[in-house]
Amino acid sequence: MLQDFIELDHGRMGLVIGLIAIIGAMLTVISSIVAVQWRKSREAEIDAQLKLQMLDMGLKPEELALVLEAGKKGKRRDAKSLIQDWRKKMEDRAHACR
Repeated sequence: MLQDFIELDHGRMGLVIGLIAIIGAMLTVISSIVAVQWRKSREAEIDAQLKLQMLDMGLKPEELALVLEAGKKGKRRDAKSLIQDWRKKMEDRAHACR
C-alpha cells in the first residue's frame, strides 16, 4: 500500500494532499464548534446551579439580581454603588405606587 502511494503521479499526489488538508480543516472547524457549544452549555449549567444555591440560602430576588449584576463581564461596579442604585430604584417604585 505504501509502495502504491509512493508511486502515484504528481497529479494524484496533489489531490491526496489537498483532500487531507480539506479533511483536516473540516475536523478543526467541527471540533472548535463543538468545544464552544459545550462551554456555553456548561456555563449555563453552572449559572443555574448558582442561582438555585442563592435562592436556597434565602436571598431575595432583588438581592439575587444585585449579585448577578455585580458579576457580569464589563459591568463590574463596586457593591456600594450597586446598593445605592438598588435603593433608589426601590424608592422610585414606592413613590410611583402612591
